[in-house]
Amino acid sequence: MTRRERERAVREIMAYIESPSFRTPLKDIVRRTEQLGNDLIAEAKLHKELWLDRLGHYQAIWGDGLNLGYGVDTILKRHSIKGNGKSLPASRNVQTYPVLKQQLPPHEMTGSLDPR
Repeated sequence: MTRRERERAVREIMAYIESPSFRTPLKDIVRRTEQLGNDLIAEAKLHKELWLDRLGHYQAIWGDGLNLGYGVDTILKRHSIKGNGKSLPASRNVQTYPVLKQQLPPHEMTGSLDPR
């Protein structure tokens, strides 16, 4: 390619870059990419809120079940139920609901996808 051909090619490329047929799709790419980023941030926040809400429900279910077991244990203990000369165990070793050590991610969602 001669120098003149290269210069002509550069002028045509510059003309294309400055034209609406290049700029319009490029602007659309930028706009859509920004929108997808904003959607992802909103989705992550909602996902976190839903899972924390779900955790609350699981904790309540676990606690209600635990309280039911304590109620039965209390009745058994009060009546000292025995059979064949042996006492039924009035209490059992029940663990509490395994609560998450850290419910939130190490970073708060601040509009950035970067966890730092």
